[in-house]
Amino acid sequence: DLHDFEAVGSKISVEECWRRFVQLQPNFLKTYISYQHFRGEGYIVKSGIYYGCTQVLYRAHPTVSHSEYCTLAILQRTEEEGETRDKEIPYEDLQSLVRVSVNVKKKLVLLYIFLPTPDKCGCDVSDVNILQLVEVDEFAVTRWLPGSAPHG
Repeated sequence: DLHDFEAVGSKISVEECWRRFVQLQPNFLKTYISYQHFRGEGYIVKSGIYYGCTQVLYRAHPTVSHSEYCTLAILQRTEEEGETRDKEIPYEDLQSLVRVSVNVKKKLVLLYIFLPTPDKCGCDVSDVNILQLVEVDEFAVTRWLPGSAPHG
C-alpha cells in the first residue's frame, strides 16, 4: 500500500527500498535484472509492452534510431545439483513474439535469469543481496523459413 510510505523527504535503507519495489511490482526483479544486464552491454533500454515483450533495446537514442531487439526476460529457479526447473513459454506465445519481431524488423532475444533457491543462498527475491547470486544467459531466436538453408 502507498499508505505505508513515510513522508516525503524521509530516508529509507536500500534494503527497505528494494523490498518495497518487489512488493509493489511482481515483475520488478526480472525487469530490473534485464535492464541492468542490457545497460551493461551499452544498450538504451525501454519498455517493450507495445511489442508484447519485456523490453526493447536501442544502440543510440530512440529519437535518432529504431530499436534493434525485443527481449523477453524469463525467471528460472536453480534446483539441487545445478539443474533448473524451466518456466515454460507456451509455443503459441513464442510464435507470436517471433512473428511480431519479424514484422517490426527486430530480433528476439530470450534472457534467462537464474535465481538460486532460498535454502541455498539464505535469501529470497525481497532481499537485495540476491542480485549478487543471479546468473543470466541470452539466446537469439530466429524464424526459419522453409526453403532456406539452415545455419549451423
